[in-house]
Amino acid sequence: MQFGQLTVLDTNLINGRRQALCRCACGTSKWIRIDALKQGQLSCGCIARKLSSDRLRTHGMSSTSSFRAWNAMMNRCYRPAQAHYGRYGGRGIRVCDRWHSFENFIEDMGLTPIGFQLDRINNAGDYEPGNCRWVTPLMNSNNRRDNVRIEYGGTTMTLAEWARVKKLTYHTLFLRLKRGWSIERALTTKMREERAKAKAA
Repeated sequence: MQFGQLTVLDTNLINGRRQALCRCACGTSKWIRIDALKQGQLSCGCIARKLSSDRLRTHGMSSTSSFRAWNAMMNRCYRPAQAHYGRYGGRGIRVCDRWHSFENFIEDMGLTPIGFQLDRINNAGDYEPGNCRWVTPLMNSNNRRDNVRIEYGGTTMTLAEWARVKKLTYHTLFLRLKRGWSIERALTTKMREERAKAKAA
């Protein structure tokens, strides 16, 4: 069995826990808890050591937004303890080998424009050239894979985008659809009309 850079050689019950003897791609062999492998451990620890080493490297950009964007990308994909790991590394999203080097990442992407964030064009794809871009926080939010998208009048937009276009609050539009309103009624009924009907009732 293969877990990232780890190849399982043997399994055994050690100190009351199922553990696997694994050989890492770096050449290290060690016993690792099977539950840790299932939760996303991908190496003997060499990836985390490399990340720490890269953070400490002196390239003159450690305090820049570009370095923070690269560092956050690596953490999301390779550190199970990171808060958002489950949405990235936990579901198989990886960083291409070339971008494991901060210098290569900057060479391909350029410096982070002020106020912009790193975004994957295809949310099911990896972090790699051709699938990444710098976007505003609003664009990044609209590209989330868990966004609710609505088609109306031949146009498809997220719930938040429709709310802005129709001058509704997100909460109002969300509740209308949750109550079973048709898409047309939910998008075209003015908020003052809804309040007036509520008062009349």
